[in-house]
Amino acid sequence: MAVVRRFPDASWWMKRDRAEHHLEELETAIGPYVAIREHVVSEREEPKNDPNQRWVYSASVDGVPDPAWAYIAGDILFNLRCSLDHMAVALNPRKYQGDLIYFPILDEDPWAREPGTRRYIQRDPTARRDFRRSTEHMNVTAAAYIKSIQPYHHSTRLHDHVARNLRRFNNADKHRKELVQITGLVPHLVELTDSVGNLIIQPARMMPPHEMQPNGAVILTLPRKVKVKFLGTALIGIGNSVASCYEIPGVLEGMFLWVDKVLSELERTFPP
Repeated sequence: MAVVRRFPDASWWMKRDRAEHHLEELETAIGPYVAIREHVVSEREEPKNDPNQRWVYSASVDGVPDPAWAYIAGDILFNLRCSLDHMAVALNPRKYQGDLIYFPILDEDPWAREPGTRRYIQRDPTARRDFRRSTEHMNVTAAAYIKSIQPYHHSTRLHDHVARNLRRFNNADKHRKELVQITGLVPHLVELTDSVGNLIIQPARMMPPHEMQPNGAVILTLPRKVKVKFLGTALIGIGNSVASCYEIPGVLEGMFLWVDKVLSELERTFPP
């Protein structure tokens, strides 16, 4: 679905489009790495020199991710985040467009109160103060919309909310270090060949083609030694930690969809 741009030359769209330029750069850079191709298979005996020994085969991505890819991803995140901040500034009257205005993204409801009391659950007033400062001079429709799309309204999927990840990943890249990159494999074909060259099995059905295997995962265990050929798609995940990584470019494309919708909806609140 096409997004309507009321002000196509506005700075928020320019920032958003700059992010898309970097996304295209990233997709071109990682293309050969993620393409369907043959990957490395290693083998080991378990246990060694035992009548009941098994041959265990593991697959690893052939090649090493370029550290520069994380920096390109950081440029994408920075420009997407900036597009929202530019919009927040533009929604305020000129005399209130100060350096402290930004687009708030909150994981917790800063206005939630303890049951039966008027005491805020979140005692630190910083989030309330910053949200109020950024939105109090906007028209009420824009401020209400920004409040309605906060991640804390989606607690059941808060851990992977696109806006939350946009803020966290951008902050990690901006303030501390490059984003974390992890790799994995999606199997497409596994061919097993015996000692005289006979193809003895093609167990692609044993591993669903869309089920990601961790890099270095065991793909097969057999009672005899064979030659194994593994073809698959390499996947790359980015995040602010190993425990919080999402596949690219999927996670980034989700952020674009969310940002496009937000910018388009907020443009509707501008006067004709």
